[in-house]
Formats: sequence, C-alpha cells, structure tokens
Amino acid sequence: MPNLVLKDYEANFELSYAALLKEITLVEVFFPYLKFSSLPQFYTNLLVGLASGNEVVLLDPDFSDSEIEKLLGSIDSLQQEKAVEVKSDSMEQLLSNIEANGGSLSLFTSGTTGLPKKVTHSVGNFIRGVRRSDSHSNNVWGLAYNPTHMAGLQVFFQALFNLNTMVNIYGKTREEIFNAIENSAVTHLSATPTFFRMLLPADTSFSSLSRITFGGEQSDKILHDKIRVLFPKALLNNIYASTEAGAILTARDDEFEIKKELIGKVEIRDNEIVVHKSLIGNSPDLKLVDEWYHTNDIVEITSTNPLRFKIVSRGNELINVGGYKVNPNEVEECIQMMDGIKYCRVFGKPNSVMGNIICAEFVPQNGTEITVSDIKKHLSIELQDFKIPRIIKSVDQMQLTRTGKLKR
Repeated sequence: MPNLVLKDYEANFELSYAALLKEITLVEVFFPYLKFSSLPQFYTNLLVGLASGNEVVLLDPDFSDSEIEKLLGSIDSLQQEKAVEVKSDSMEQLLSNIEANGGSLSLFTSGTTGLPKKVTHSVGNFIRGVRRSDSHSNNVWGLAYNPTHMAGLQVFFQALFNLNTMVNIYGKTREEIFNAIENSAVTHLSATPTFFRMLLPADTSFSSLSRITFGGEQSDKILHDKIRVLFPKALLNNIYASTEAGAILTARDDEFEIKKELIGKVEIRDNEIVVHKSLIGNSPDLKLVDEWYHTNDIVEITSTNPLRFKIVSRGNELINVGGYKVNPNEVEECIQMMDGIKYCRVFGKPNSVMGNIICAEFVPQNGTEITVSDIKKHLSIELQDFKIPRIIKSVDQMQLTRTGKLKR
C-alpha cells in the first residue's frame, strides 16, 4: 500500500495506510466527542466514526473543562462510547464507505465574539473541493493547521483521498518545519499568512514545494514576494473558507473569482460575500436572511466582466476614528512593507473624544533595529493622517487565536 498517512519527526512516529486500515477494522467502539490528544488516535477515531455513518464532534485541544461543560452540558460527554464495526478490505473501500454512509463532522467556530458555536457539516461538504487524480498521487502535504479546524480537516481529506503522505508541522518551530520540509520533500503547504511570516527571513530555499496556499487571513504581495524566494518553484494561491461554509473560493495571488458551479450560490452584495444556505453547515446559531448567509467579509471589486474581487477586511474589523472608517489590514500592509518587520497588528483602543484611536504593535526581525519614529515616518508617506497609529510599540511576540491568526 503506498505512502504514509502521517509522519512526525519530532515525535518520532510514522503511521502507514496499512497500519491505519488495520487499526480501524479492529476498533469496536468510537468516541462521538473527540478532543484532540495524539494525531494517530485522533485520525483513527475520526475515520471510524465517519465510515460507520456517525456524527463526530471535534473539540479544540485547548478547550477548558468549563468551556466543554458549556458546549456539551457535561465534561462526562467525553467518555461516551458507541459500539461500531467497520469492514473494509482496502483503503479504497474505506473511502467509498466514508462517502456513502452519511457521516458528519461538527466543529466549533473560533469564538472571538463569545462562546464558540457548533456547526455540523456532511462529509460531502468537506470533500466537494478535493482534487482526485493520478497527478496528485505523489503529493506530500505539510500539516500546518490545527487538525480539529476546518482548514486542517481540508488538508487531511485532500491527502487522504489521494493516499498522500502528510507531515505534521503544526505547532513546530521554524527549524523543525524546515527540517521536515527538507527530509520529506514536502510538495504542498497550506497555512495562514502569520505562519508563513514565521518562516521569514528567507535565508535558504526549498525546491520541493510546488504549491503554496494562503488561507484564514488577508495576505499581500509583499509576503508573496518573500515566500517566492523561500519556495522558488511553488505556485501561490489564496483560499477563502470558513467554519460555516468550508472552502468555496480560490485565487491566484489575491484576486478571487466565483467558479461556474458556484454561480447562484455565492454572490457579492453591497461589497459583501454572501453564501446560499445549500453550502452552509447546519447550526441553530447561524442567522440567514432569505436563505442567504452574510459572511461580513468585505471585498473590493477589481473587474465586473468577468467578476473579480479582492477581500479587504471583515466588516467588524473596521475601526471608527472620529467618523472615519479605518481598515487595520491596510495599515498592517503598509507597516509590513518596511524591512525588519516580522509581525505587526493594528487595532482600535476606545477613546472618549474620537471613538477609537489607532494602535499598532510590531515584532522586529532578529538583529534588526527599527524605531517607532521610523515607522511613523514611513506611514506618513503612505497613509492619510487619520489612519496612522497614535500608539506604536515593539513587543516580543504576538498573541494568536485558536485558528493561528493574529489576535486583534
């Protein structure tokens, strides 16, 4: 049987498809509520649940007991078992069973505005974007996302349905990631822009990468140019996805188009992406307007025929400064233009007179001296005065969300 399903250099383990299949067919019970602990156990339980047509509820590894109590009603739910029997003589038969048996996956939104909300997707929602052909049979994927999140699951299913190898680089250091990429000749890597900035500066290069995908946050040309130095043979693209809808849009560089099969299901209304309920997971907490889900993601239309657009911000990220709306992504992009900036984040701080004032924090690259005065001088050339942060400070590290994005 070809390839390993999973390899982790730091944890010193590897799991073959043959071993995975054997383990799955020997399992007699599965746990409907799955809190990530080890990757082999996680994927085995996940596939047992789906192959037997059950719902699998995925929980973040850092969910506290009190959060689980609120989400599930009782921490004891984690101990629930269900008797199952999975009969599959091959991986091909197992994958066929997963597609046919009507299982589902329930995830929780990132919870940036309160308690995470449960969203349930059919298996079909996850695999509708999987590309399957002989041309993908030799791909080697780097797993850079949280395995329990939408993006991590999409990488897993893309690798699984082509019997590809996945190399775990989630939560690893820059050095560990580079070692894994080199040792396994990783060909495909999907991650947030924040993850890719962690790999910079590009003081080396890797020729094995053939495709790089940015997702979860807005990326920019400056980052793309730097990543091309690190991965000189890779094609770069962006993906638009959410816990509510899964992956629905892709773009070469940063201009998106609506694919023919999604016309009438994804639309741009008043410069906002809206998605028809047929593409949305099931959740009592999602609000639909006339069968459409409003994503709150704001776009800039760059072409009307054909329709092309760039995603510029989430509507709730815009900062009101004395009646002016400031897009923090625009300010961050200007700061990232400067040499010596590793990360930066821009956010609003309440102010009794202006409503908010713009603030910024940045992490300088090692060995780089850059001052607040340097940044303000640069921004005064690039931006209108009301967009320039009034408070700027250097910090040692940035706080990230559970999805690996910068926390605003």
